[in-house]
Amino acid sequence: MNSKKVVLCFASCNFLYLFIQFLIFVYLPLYLKDIGFLPDRIGLLIGVYSFVTIPMMVPLGLISDKFSPRRLVQSGILLTTLWITGLTLSKNFFGFLLSMLIGGVGITIFTVSIQSLYYKHIYGSSRGKKVGIFLMSGFLGFSLGPVTGGLILRYYDMHTLFITGILLTLILFILSAILKDSSPIKSEFLEYKKDINKPEVMLFLLLIMVLGTHFGVEQTNLPPLMRERIGLSTSQIGGVYGIVGIWLGILMLIIGHIFDIKRNLFMLFFWGLVISGIFQAVTPLAWSFGSVLTWRLFHTIGDALVIMLNGIVMSTIFPNKRLGGNTGFILAMRSVGVTFGALVCGLLNRAFGYNIPFFLSGCSLVILSIFLLSKRRVFRGIWQVKEKPIVVIESIQE
Repeated sequence: MNSKKVVLCFASCNFLYLFIQFLIFVYLPLYLKDIGFLPDRIGLLIGVYSFVTIPMMVPLGLISDKFSPRRLVQSGILLTTLWITGLTLSKNFFGFLLSMLIGGVGITIFTVSIQSLYYKHIYGSSRGKKVGIFLMSGFLGFSLGPVTGGLILRYYDMHTLFITGILLTLILFILSAILKDSSPIKSEFLEYKKDINKPEVMLFLLLIMVLGTHFGVEQTNLPPLMRERIGLSTSQIGGVYGIVGIWLGILMLIIGHIFDIKRNLFMLFFWGLVISGIFQAVTPLAWSFGSVLTWRLFHTIGDALVIMLNGIVMSTIFPNKRLGGNTGFILAMRSVGVTFGALVCGLLNRAFGYNIPFFLSGCSLVILSIFLLSKRRVFRGIWQVKEKPIVVIESIQE
């Protein structure tokens, strides 16, 4: 299979999976609220979805290095089918809790396996462009999923949305059979430990965790904020996600091209954090469809820079042959942040409403950017990217 076919196959699977995820996930907090769940329980369910990924990501990453990642991708798809089926059939909190646990396992298996597998096949020229195409496919799924979901909910109910998701996962399972697999490698656990036990890696883990908290806030709060605080309809909420997702896809291609021609990227990373934090904090000040869309478009400029450059930094820290295990560890740390953000967000919502979590998570990103700037010397050298395959830690739950 040549390089173009590899990119097309992986991008197609990535698009459809994230399309299904956000077809359901964006409207899930609204559905849970409509059927009577309190904000703290909604936050717990969303948090559990991320929390269950934490203990699994490292083992799954190691497994993806040593066994067939394509089989793992397919296992994740089947568990996602069970997740949506469980949401359809659940009648009480514990039923939804079990469904979210299964869904968390499914998305973990899929995410770790498809990312580590894809980036093992990326080498040669135009690497930034190839990564940009893969990320763009994910953000198109992120955008078109909510748009489609909003249109369906305009005429039907959540159960129709669930059935649509189930049917699409079965199509995706068939499509995933064409993914190019990779050969297993022999690597000792202590080698992974040596990869992690470095000062620059420890700072990078802190960065990933703080970024995760703002993703957790967005997952839990953004849809309810747009509906209840700003007064948007479900189709308008889907429109916001749709336009933002397409915008992110375009940005990924641009940033990928920048990566191909410019290798000293520290200040881009710094400004990405600043822009993301400022417009995260001011999101609750929006009063209309146009204003919330404007804030989120500016916010995602920062997010796009940070998401892409995270992977570029990753590529300089970890060796290519152990990308699976190390990718799993990084994703686990991000999930710690997402879970913490979602759980705290649920508690703050009940006491203070939707505004405070956005403000606090935005401020944390700005503070993180200043801290990172003060530690620039620790990262000296890893920001000068050399010619080697790169891995991008994609925000599948943004």
